[in-house]
Amino acid sequence: EGVVREYTGLKAVKMVYENILKELQPHDDYCVISNQEEWYKLDADFFQKFIEKRAKLPINIRLILTDTPSAHEAKKFERNYNEKVKILPVETSLSTNLIITPQKVVIHRLIEPISALVLTDPTIIQMHKESFEIMWNSMKNTE
Repeated sequence: EGVVREYTGLKAVKMVYENILKELQPHDDYCVISNQEEWYKLDADFFQKFIEKRAKLPINIRLILTDTPSAHEAKKFERNYNEKVKILPVETSLSTNLIITPQKVVIHRLIEPISALVLTDPTIIQMHKESFEIMWNSMKNTE
C-alpha cells in the first residue's frame, strides 16, 4: 500500500468516499474544505445519500465551504446533518475538495478529469489537520 494512490473517474472517486465512511471510528474528526455546489453537481443522489449516511456516524464533522447557495443551505441545516459549517470569503473559488480524517487525506478534483488523490502518510495527515485547525479557528461563525 503506497503513501499516495490516485483514483480516476467518478466511479472510482465514489468508492473512495464509501471507504472513508467504512474506516471512520467513533469520535473521529472529519474535516472538509470544499466547493459543495460543484461537488454535489457530480452526482446529487449519491452525495446526498453520502451526507445522510455520514450524519448517522458518531463523528465530529466540520466543513469549510465556498460561498454558494448550497453552503448557506448546509449552514442552515447543519444540526440535521451533525455538521458544523463555516463559509469562506466570497471571492474564494475552489475546484478541489479536501477531506481530512485520522486515516487519510483525500484531494478530490471536481472538474474534468475527475480524480482523487488519497494520502495515508501520518505526517501529511497531521500537517493538513493543523492547517485546517488554523483556518477554522481564524474564521468567524457566519450567519
